[in-house]
Amino acid sequence: MKDPLIMTSRIVAITSFILGTVLFLSQVFLFDPGALLVFGFIYLIIAVTINLIFAIALIGDMFIKPTSKMILLKTLGILLLNIPIATFYMVIIFY
Repeated sequence: MKDPLIMTSRIVAITSFILGTVLFLSQVFLFDPGALLVFGFIYLIIAVTINLIFAIALIGDMFIKPTSKMILLKTLGILLLNIPIATFYMVIIFY
C-alpha cells in the first residue's frame, strides 16, 4: 500500500490542475473578460496555499523516509508542475 501522503498529494495536484483548467477555460470561452477574475484570484490563493503545504510535507517526508525519496520526488514534481501551468494561464488571461 502506498503512503497516504503520496496519494493525497497526487490527488491535490490533479484536482488543482483540473479546477484551474476549468476556471481558465470558463474565463476564456464562456464569460466576458473580467467576470471570473476575483474568483480566480481567490482560487489561486487557496490552491497555492494547499499545494505549498503538501510540498513542504513531501520535502519533510524525504528526511523521515529516505528509502522513499524517489517516489516522493516524483510526487513533488507532479505537484510543482501546476506552477508553470498556472503562470501560463495568467499570461494568457492578462495579455
